[in-house]
Amino acid sequence: FLNNHIPMPAIRYFIPSDGDVESNLNLFNINPNNINNVNNDNTTTTTTATHITLSDIKSSFPLPGHFHYRFKTNLGKGHVWLDVIDDNQTCPTFKTNNGQDYIVIKCTRLEPHNTLNDNVSHNTSHNVQSTINHQSNSRHSQQQQQQQQQQQ
Repeated sequence: FLNNHIPMPAIRYFIPSDGDVESNLNLFNINPNNINNVNNDNTTTTTTATHITLSDIKSSFPLPGHFHYRFKTNLGKGHVWLDVIDDNQTCPTFKTNNGQDYIVIKCTRLEPHNTLNDNVSHNTSHNVQSTINHQSNSRHSQQQQQQQQQQQ
C-alpha cells in the first residue's frame, strides 16, 4: 500500500513454456519499496497500473531467472502483445470491458534457471571427459603392450 493505503495493482502473468495459459493467470504484487515513482521532492506518487515501469516489474517478479516481457494492450476491438525492453518505460495496460486497467504479461524465459539441471549438465560433461581420458589412457596402454610383445 502507498499513499493513503491505496492498494497496489496485482500484476497478471503467464509463461507458456511452463505450460501456463492466459485463461488461468498467475498473480503477483509490486513491492511498494521497489517503486520508482519518486518525485523531485522525495514524495511518492500514487501508483496505479498505468504508472508501473518495467523496472518495477523486474524488481518484484516472483520467479528467478531472466525473462522477456510482452504486455497485453488494447487495439481497436482486439488486443496485441507489446514488447517492452526499456526498464524506464511505463508498462502497457489492458482495459477490460468494465473499464478496469490491468497489467497482463506473457513471459518468455531467456535462460533456464534450474541449478539441478546445470549441475547435471556439468557432471555429464565431466563424466564424458573422464570417459574420453580413460579410453585414451587404455588405448595408450594397449599400444605399449603391443610394442613390448613385438620386441620380445
